[in-house]
Amino acid sequence: MSLQMKINLGLLFLAIVINSCDRIRSITSKSIEKVKEVVNNESDKLVDKVIPTFDSYKSDTEHNRRRFKDFLQIELTSDVKNIYCYADEMGIDKNYQFSFNCDMSTVIRILQKHQLRLDTATSYGFSAELQKEFVWWKCNDIKKLPRYSWKGDNEYYKYFWYDQKTRKAYYLDFDL
Repeated sequence: MSLQMKINLGLLFLAIVINSCDRIRSITSKSIEKVKEVVNNESDKLVDKVIPTFDSYKSDTEHNRRRFKDFLQIELTSDVKNIYCYADEMGIDKNYQFSFNCDMSTVIRILQKHQLRLDTATSYGFSAELQKEFVWWKCNDIKKLPRYSWKGDNEYYKYFWYDQKTRKAYYLDFDL
């Protein structure tokens, strides 16, 4: 075998080894990324169970969908969109605000599930102070809507408003 042939065979072998190493590196990198993604998702779910996340500046996140199911305790149907939520759990009182678009069928399910009744009281009392203003939660606009309410034991309250024109619902869950 000539020297030139040995060099060519050596170069061919080297090219095959380098190509194989690149493919192995590529496959390994993809596998590592998939494992990182799964681990991050699972750890996020575990943390969310201990310290629930509320995304008050972005709608329809996975966290907001979970909180909707947790608090409103109804099936998340296709008519429910633009879900925003906020939590204030500091101090002795807790306050949870939700805003979303939905059809009247969902409104009825919420009213029934939470035993909410039309509240004709004109004063919002302490609840106005608990509400945090957001782009998706305009306190002055909400005040003009019919309010449904429920009062439980130990100063636990639920309020609900629905704007039929915009198909926008507002839900306030709080205790004192």
